[in-house]
Amino acid sequence: MRKPLLMIPGPVDLTERVAAAFASPILPHYGDDWVKTLAEAHAGMKRIFGTESDVFLLPGSGSAGLDAAIGSLLRPGEDALVMRNGAFGDRLVAITESHGVKVTVHDTEWGKAVTPDAVESELRKKKFAALIVIHNETSTGVVNPIRGIGEVCRRHDVPLIVDGISSIGGMEMRMDEWGVDLCVTASQKCLGAPAGLSPVAVSQRAWRLIKAAQPSGWYLNLLVWQDFAAKWGDWHPHPVTMPVNIVLALLESTKEILEEGLEARFRRHADAAAHLRRSLRDLGFSILADEAVASGSVTTAIAPEGIPSKAISDYFLRERNTMVAFAHAHLKDRAIRIGHMGANATRGKVDLLLDGIRDALRMRSRPQ
Repeated sequence: MRKPLLMIPGPVDLTERVAAAFASPILPHYGDDWVKTLAEAHAGMKRIFGTESDVFLLPGSGSAGLDAAIGSLLRPGEDALVMRNGAFGDRLVAITESHGVKVTVHDTEWGKAVTPDAVESELRKKKFAALIVIHNETSTGVVNPIRGIGEVCRRHDVPLIVDGISSIGGMEMRMDEWGVDLCVTASQKCLGAPAGLSPVAVSQRAWRLIKAAQPSGWYLNLLVWQDFAAKWGDWHPHPVTMPVNIVLALLESTKEILEEGLEARFRRHADAAAHLRRSLRDLGFSILADEAVASGSVTTAIAPEGIPSKAISDYFLRERNTMVAFAHAHLKDRAIRIGHMGANATRGKVDLLLDGIRDALRMRSRPQ
């Protein structure tokens, strides 16, 4: 199998430095050297999350992190509010309901952002144990205004859980400043590392609520992770065997991110995304997201009339050895999703993609 260029919303292509770290000799997940390595990875992730509180690297996908955050904070029978504006909001609902929590869903049209006013309206109706929302809806390419949502949640004293799976490392997050209590991401998207880790950041208020909740379960129980960090912090500060080489790769990627500078990295992602959206519109595509709330890491583009999305994705893989992704639900046959994350969030990579789209459109327009 030839290695394709991954212009999808995760996993992403690795830089040479991250790939080299991933290929390091196998080391144990305990001992003095390991504790120092893990602490350095945690410190880097704290800066990227924008928090001075605790961060854990949970083995698993972003969904594992969401399961841990939601299941640790909320008790069966409590009420939670999910602000849904895309396909991955369905997953938030499913995970929350799986813990016996009663879920109220506020739906926003695909392509639109959740608004603080909508949050205000819902929180005035009822007292919720938490509000759960996605920062960057990967199915639609829409960014939700976490700062404004956090302000509303603080006024109503409602804890805020944020799914930052496709935003953290490519878009700004100021967890402490914005009043986010739990924030979850994944290693294989904007962070630019291999899949297999879900970093979870926990505020001090969240810890108080989690301790009061006394969550069940073990592997994804954040109290268990906190307990091991406290009691075994100088040797084995986690309850499970860690994927050492993924941690090493993530550590290297955090170093690259911080060397580039967070603001510069966010600008690079935003610039590549804006260039892609402008160019796609010129080629007859429409962008699902309103421009004011369009993502810096993923774009959902609706193809010109009469061109099925599968024809575009098949052409890219066959002729350009490049992968783009299908859209979800009612857009599956009409739209493609393009990831511009990490090392591929550059005008150069976007221009390669655009050249392929132009070729694909020319091929479709030729008489058969």
